[in-house]
This record gives sequence, structure tokens and C-alpha cells, in this order.
Amino acid sequence: MGNSADPILLNLAAKITEAINACLQRGMKLPFVVAIVGPNSSVFCLRYNKDEAGDTLEATALAEHGEPGDFASPINMMVVDQTGEAVRATITREGLTTYH
Repeated sequence: MGNSADPILLNLAAKITEAINACLQRGMKLPFVVAIVGPNSSVFCLRYNKDEAGDTLEATALAEHGEPGDFASPINMMVVDQTGEAVRATITREGLTTYH
């Protein structure tokens, strides 16, 4: 999913985990679809659900498209649960996250 030297991408996994935890705390229901979109049309989409044992969450990649230069910022992330409830977050170049 891009250049691992980019500070935004280095921290993206932690930002996804943070958003999923916030959604679980809000009572949102698994499975979640997480879409990550850059303003340059780069997209990464994942599905999160419990693993077979039901102990942890497992990610399945659903779609990916990278433009030259990979993800530009700000990055928008949307989490949608099985009932259609959604949360959107914006991640700045500095790594700050704002939930909408």
C-alpha cells in the first residue's frame, strides 16, 4: 500500500485501529468496511470481521488503487458497519485525526 517511508502511511495502521476501536465503543456492529481515500484518487478498502475463533479482528483487502505519489493528504477514512452507520475521519499530513 505504498512507500513505507511516508510518515502518513507508517501511522495509517494505527489510525485504522483507533477508528475501529472508536466504532466498537459507539456500539457499531461488525463487520466493518473501511475505505481510505486520498485527494489524488488513491483508494484502499478493507473488510474487518472477527476471525474464525472469534478472538481478534481479521482484515480482508477488498479494493486498492494507487495513483503516482501514492496517498496524498489529507486522507479521508470512512468506517461503515453492517447496519449502515458510518463514521468519517480526516488524517492530516501531521498525523492529526479529526472525526466527523
